[in-house]
Amino acid sequence: MPHRKLIGLLALAALAFGACGSDSTPDPDPEPYRVFDYKPPPRSHALITSDGTELMGPELKPVIPDRPPPRTLVLEDLIQGVGAVAEAGSEISIQYAGYDYDSGRKLFSSWDQGKPTTLELGSGAMPEGIEEGLLEMQLADRREMVIPPQLTRGQGLPGRVPRGSHLVFVVELLAVG
Repeated sequence: MPHRKLIGLLALAALAFGACGSDSTPDPDPEPYRVFDYKPPPRSHALITSDGTELMGPELKPVIPDRPPPRTLVLEDLIQGVGAVAEAGSEISIQYAGYDYDSGRKLFSSWDQGKPTTLELGSGAMPEGIEEGLLEMQLADRREMVIPPQLTRGQGLPGRVPRGSHLVFVVELLAVG
């Protein structure tokens, strides 16, 4: 008698598992993989403290392709932000690192200075290509920019940026005010 119950349970289990089989049809609209679901605090447009000492994360490093540099400004969002958008006239705080496209050598870094940089977007505080690349970034965006020499003031900086250099910047938008 115990064997009949066991066989009956096994048969029932086989039916149950058989009904759970796959029809091998892919889900027509799968849910995209999400790394995080960040929502900024209400009424806040900053990811740093008022004194600028809290940095959002470790220094970003660009991926410089092994091919000739582009002739135009190239922008690639590495992480899509949320919330406030940087527009001309906005006061913004950013973390950035700038590299020479040809040598891959780091030239500038706000991380090395230990604090973010704050500027009015469109004021000319940064070269044209960088300011253009900052437009329409959202709070918490991380963006890589490849900037041609005609948009970097082209003159170079003695000991830092050779004349006519293409620059690669990685930028993180920390505040829009």
